[in-house]
Amino acid sequence: MVGRVVQSFLDKIVLEMSRNNRIEFRDFGILKVCTREARVAQIPKTMEKVKVPVKRTVKFKTDRLLKKNSATTILRQKQNSRHNPNATILYSCFS
Repeated sequence: MVGRVVQSFLDKIVLEMSRNNRIEFRDFGILKVCTREARVAQIPKTMEKVKVPVKRTVKFKTDRLLKKNSATTILRQKQNSRHNPNATILYSCFS
């Protein structure tokens, strides 16, 4: 039952994003569809230039309340366990 509800929720998100609609979750963040322009890239190993076509991507912007609460929680974790390298990496994302 729970799986069907979650899948239905995710299907609705995908449907709305396919229509280029922005999805906002209060106190959590925003999902929006962005378009990357076509460009010329270079393969580092061969130095060959390749054309990269236009691409649609999804961007997530964290709400400031979630960011603030997450940073506070991670700071506490960092202070409590000095030997946890993941806490240091995550902390630097919010500083």
